Amino acid sequence: MNDSNQVNPQQGRADNIAIRSSLSDVLAAAPETLFAEHSDARRLFHGRGQLYAGLEFLTVDLFYPILWCVLYKEPEQELWDLLKAELVAFAESKQLCCMIQYRYEKSAPSECAYGSLPSKTVAWESGLQYELILGRSQNIGYFMDFKTGRDWLAERVAGKRVLNLFSYTCATSVSAIAKGAAKVVNVDMSRSAMRQGEANHAINGFGDCIGRRSPKEQAATAEPGSGDVVMLAYDLFRSWKNIRKQGPYDIVIIDPPSRQRGSFEAEKDYHRVLRQIPSLAAEEGADVLACLNAPYLGDDFLKDLMLKEIPAAEFCGRVKNREDFPEKQLDCTLKMLHFKVKGQPARR
Repeated sequence: MNDSNQVNPQQGRADNIAIRSSLSDVLAAAPETLFAEHSDARRLFHGRGQLYAGLEFLTVDLFYPILWCVLYKEPEQELWDLLKAELVAFAESKQLCCMIQYRYEKSAPSECAYGSLPSKTVAWESGLQYELILGRSQNIGYFMDFKTGRDWLAERVAGKRVLNLFSYTCATSVSAIAKGAAKVVNVDMSRSAMRQGEANHAINGFGDCIGRRSPKEQAATAEPGSGDVVMLAYDLFRSWKNIRKQGPYDIVIIDPPSRQRGSFEAEKDYHRVLRQIPSLAAEEGADVLACLNAPYLGDDFLKDLMLKEIPAAEFCGRVKNREDFPEKQLDCTLKMLHFKVKGQPARR
């Protein structure tokens, strides 16, 4: 009998131990400065970057004092037993609460594997905080990988009018107001996300900026944290006229989902957003940050679409990605491409 194709249990065990060691080594290298109150959110392990063989299904984030572990695919049981034990031991050593989300299962359930979840959970970023929804839905209310996009915005937003499309829970708006934006218009069709966006402004001391002040009052307080915030829970493709009324805009952020059934699919709908930008941009021009987090669509997808819809647009560069989100292939990362677009009459 030929046993050459049979699995060697001992070899499988050895492979699993090596995979666990790979995770252990990365976690052990995390600086101690991260494990402190109000420390910035950080990705401790990015298996999805395809750099750690056997761990492509796992990410581990730190929202101190919470270790947030996400499984995107069901692992083999023996391997998972080893990895889970490693994660729990790490959480115990750092006095963290270890939460595990099984993203591959329907409704993405989660469990508390060690410790207890605090009553208030937030992500800190550059001195600002954002409410987290842990264990109640697939997305947690905060996209950490867009931090470098918010840093890009912070460098140029003072005194500017910003359009934040697909704003989700408005972390970008909070960041812009904190850095002195004159006005931020947030657009998202999810009313629950917009309510959380209002809460994010409020916990950072910007609650009074939300749609309650006249242009005269706004002009009288042109300081960081005093800009005007508009929240539009709109279906984007039916609301361009109302969005234009709030403009024109000096900066436009486009950060849609790659695929969201019934609302947006990048390959089918992104061009419909881009063709509206000239009618939204200030006459002297606007900085446009076109973003997309779809591993199957690279930079050229956005560049080609922009060239087709707005031939005069100037490509200025790609915003760098976070260092704690290392990727084997750059095209698989979050794309954040900076363009300059002149304001033009709206298309009909």
